[in-house]
Amino acid sequence: KQLAAQMKADAYMECSAKTREGVQDLFVHAARLSLKKRSRRESSGRCVLH
Repeated sequence: KQLAAQMKADAYMECSAKTREGVQDLFVHAARLSLKKRSRRESSGRCVLH
Protein backbone atom coordinates (compact mmCIF):
# COMPACT_ATOMS: atom_id res chain seq x y z
CA LYS A 1 0.00 0.00 0.00
CA GLN A 2 2.89 2.35 0.74
CA LEU A 3 4.39 1.80 -2.71
CA ALA A 4 1.03 2.48 -4.35
CA ALA A 5 0.75 5.74 -2.42
CA GLN A 6 4.30 6.77 -3.34
CA MET A 7 3.62 6.04 -7.01
CA LYS A 8 0.30 7.90 -6.85
CA ALA A 9 -1.38 4.76 -8.19
CA ASP A 10 -5.03 4.93 -9.18
CA ALA A 11 -5.74 1.83 -7.12
CA TYR A 12 -4.28 -0.78 -4.81
CA MET A 13 -5.69 -4.26 -5.14
CA GLU A 14 -4.67 -7.66 -3.88
CA CYS A 15 -5.34 -10.98 -5.55
CA SER A 16 -4.25 -14.61 -5.45
CA ALA A 17 -3.28 -16.50 -8.59
CA LYS A 18 -3.36 -19.70 -6.55
CA THR A 19 -6.97 -19.37 -5.37
CA ARG A 20 -8.01 -16.93 -8.15
CA GLU A 21 -9.46 -14.67 -5.48
CA GLY A 22 -9.69 -11.10 -6.78
CA VAL A 23 -7.99 -11.84 -10.12
CA GLN A 24 -11.00 -11.08 -12.31
CA ASP A 25 -11.76 -7.89 -10.36
CA LEU A 26 -8.16 -6.75 -10.79
CA PHE A 27 -8.21 -7.24 -14.57
CA VAL A 28 -11.62 -5.60 -14.96
CA HIS A 29 -10.44 -2.61 -12.93
CA ALA A 30 -7.18 -2.39 -14.90
CA ALA A 31 -9.09 -2.51 -18.20
CA ARG A 32 -11.46 0.25 -17.09
CA LEU A 33 -8.57 2.44 -16.00
CA SER A 34 -6.75 1.88 -19.29
CA LEU A 35 -9.83 2.96 -21.26
CA LYS A 36 -10.42 6.04 -19.13
CA LYS A 37 -9.54 9.23 -20.97
CA ARG A 38 -6.66 11.15 -19.40
CA SER A 39 -4.81 14.23 -20.42
CA ARG A 40 -1.17 13.81 -21.42
CA ARG A 41 -0.25 16.02 -18.49
CA GLU A 42 -1.81 13.58 -16.00
CA SER A 43 -0.49 10.38 -17.53
CA SER A 44 2.94 9.12 -16.54
CA GLY A 45 2.84 6.48 -19.27
CA ARG A 46 3.54 3.72 -16.75
CA CYS A 47 1.60 0.65 -15.75
CA VAL A 48 2.87 -1.59 -12.98
CA LEU A 49 1.38 -4.94 -12.01
CA HIS A 50 3.26 -6.67 -9.24
